[in-house]
Amino acid sequence: MRARFLLLLAAVTIGLTSVVLTVRAQVPMVSVTMSGPATVEAGGVIRYTMRITNLTSSPLTNVFLGSQDPSNGASSYGLSSELVAEGLGSGCQMAGSRIIRCGPYSLAANQALELSYQFRVPANAPCNKRYVIASGVTSAEAPNTASQTISTTVSCTGNTQQSGQLGCISILAEAFNAQNNKMKAPIFTFRLENNQTVQTNENGIATIQGVPVGQHTVTEVVPSGWELMSVTPQNGIIQVVADDACAGMAFKNRQTTNETIKRLGLEVRDTPDPLRAGEELTYEISIHNYENVDRRVDVRATLDRKTVFINAELNGREVSAGEVIWRDVQINRSDTMVLRLRVRTDASLRDGEMLSLRVKADDQTDTESTRIVGNTPSGTGLSLQKQANRSEANPGDTVTYTLTVRNGDNVPVNNLAIIDTFNPSQVSVLDLGGGVVIGNTITWEIGSLAANQTRVISYRMQLSSALRSGDTVRNTAVLPGGQIAVNDIHIVTQLPKTGIMDFTRPFENSKKYLRSMHGESASGGSSAAAATVWGTMFVSLLGLGVGATKRYFI
Repeated sequence: MRARFLLLLAAVTIGLTSVVLTVRAQVPMVSVTMSGPATVEAGGVIRYTMRITNLTSSPLTNVFLGSQDPSNGASSYGLSSELVAEGLGSGCQMAGSRIIRCGPYSLAANQALELSYQFRVPANAPCNKRYVIASGVTSAEAPNTASQTISTTVSCTGNTQQSGQLGCISILAEAFNAQNNKMKAPIFTFRLENNQTVQTNENGIATIQGVPVGQHTVTEVVPSGWELMSVTPQNGIIQVVADDACAGMAFKNRQTTNETIKRLGLEVRDTPDPLRAGEELTYEISIHNYENVDRRVDVRATLDRKTVFINAELNGREVSAGEVIWRDVQINRSDTMVLRLRVRTDASLRDGEMLSLRVKADDQTDTESTRIVGNTPSGTGLSLQKQANRSEANPGDTVTYTLTVRNGDNVPVNNLAIIDTFNPSQVSVLDLGGGVVIGNTITWEIGSLAANQTRVISYRMQLSSALRSGDTVRNTAVLPGGQIAVNDIHIVTQLPKTGIMDFTRPFENSKKYLRSMHGESASGGSSAAAATVWGTMFVSLLGLGVGATKRYFI
């Protein structure tokens, strides 16, 4: 059954106490009830609950609340301009300063829908002021309408200060270390004389709302390891007035020890430990947020050179040679986040060797060590070496890699393959050398390798032109048994060359290397002068005994 409903809330100020229920339908198909507090303190909260019930034996779908015209697909509640909506029902939102729109909903046969709304009464609301809320519900397919009104009166009971008047207190907590140097404040707790408590936020500020106008006393719950230096106003006694601005206080605290306030906890664990060479190793990185606010941090893990990255949960990725990073990890307040990282160990590791993983999160670091046990796994007659035709290169250069795999056993090895992993943001493949590219790996299917036989594979890659001086390009080759071969290329910045072998090259662009003489350009008419300068330099270099050696001039 397709139905739409209207629910209208109008808050008005009247001087009468009334609860009116009107039903215009002869055969009700839906009912509405509304409940809420009879009284409220100035500055307090009114919470109303509306219950809409389907009185039919058929389901109602596409139900809308609050619109006088159900076809417009929305609903509205008229609110008193003095009330502030703080909590709305599911599916509802503010539309202007006095309208809340809701829907759509579905109601099964005889099902009830309950919505709660919360409004804040003004802190300066006078005693005995009454708010009357009217609610109504109609069905587009049924000729019945039900409505109800309920009233809530502002009470002055319990206000020992000026009746109906409320204000607030803003507290600033300042922290100093044992050497009286100012530091970021941890979480401090403050208490009003009525035992109402508040805690400071990450900026060291706490606010007590809904405080009756008059004189009050605020005290601090001093945490262990701290002492209260001073409080303003004196003795924590403050006068609260009915104003938009809160009454201000300041508490200064000092550490009694040099202990650093720990905001973030970091712990790394490995599984298994110990383990055999060539096996997979899993790290669990636990990060605990000690603060009362959510945190976002970057987490970096530096791998051991005898391990190869496999994967990392929660979007962790290897950004450079042996470095894995998780960006902008959110850790909820007082909660723990666990990150998992998997690596494969080198099959050539020996009994007693140690692997290490170093992790950094914010200002916390932790290192986990793992021990290798047992003999090297079977098939250790296999060896893998990887070399490059250069150890240093410039961005955009071409690098030739050579893989050498040898079977040192007296029996052949079958189903042999080499897998090389590279970073596609750093290099591009020019010549596969008979391999196949799959994602960021190159695979060479060698098949069988006879006893004491060696196989050599060469392939070429081009370095990215976006690389910077100081970057490291790492490629890692792995055999099925876990043997690992790693090669690093270090990026350098090329400097202009001079010397015997390249000495005449500047003449091709003398303007770039020479400064004009006697007002003439370093090209064209001044070529003779340029030749004279270069000749003089050449003779000087020969006299120094460096004519056959290249040098850099900066």
